[in-house]
Amino acid sequence: EPASLLKAADVALYQAKNQGRNRTVFYESQVVGSSGHSSLDLAKFKKFLTPRQRKQSESLLQAAEAPLEHLLHEKVLTENQVHQAKAALYLFPTWIHSVRQGLEQDLQRLQSASELRSVIPVLLALPERYDGAGPWRMKAHQIPLVSRTTSILLAKLQAQDWYGEVDSGRFDPEIAEILGRIPKAA
Repeated sequence: EPASLLKAADVALYQAKNQGRNRTVFYESQVVGSSGHSSLDLAKFKKFLTPRQRKQSESLLQAAEAPLEHLLHEKVLTENQVHQAKAALYLFPTWIHSVRQGLEQDLQRLQSASELRSVIPVLLALPERYDGAGPWRMKAHQIPLVSRTTSILLAKLQAQDWYGEVDSGRFDPEIAEILGRIPKAA
């Protein structure tokens, strides 16, 4: 309906303005659970993952739960951005496998899937570097916030012992510092 389309565009515009200059926001209706918090339905993404990738994805999500909650609590990310980061982490094993293997057809299938339209920009910007030396030369805040956060989370989760001691030009120093304050699990 035209009225609902205009309403969605208005909400997305308002969100983009609240996030600062040079931002693109996609409207996403939220599914609200009984707790009143919005929830993320990862079931719609499962068809894009092999059973092995699903297992890797679930492990990544489990490990990312506390850092993402910390970022939400610190008001670095909104609830919708946390959902986007979770979706990106969930799809990451499939995405990186397709990129590394040069599986153009798989990448095209992922990029053209309507249910992934808010996640693909996050995944595409993951190789960018905060210092602007990435593939598209996006620098600092030109890189979407969810991509900057997700790239740090992936580095942290894959290294398991990383708490900020990495190439300073690669990551957003403010987000790295906030994530570095999370105590290590015993």
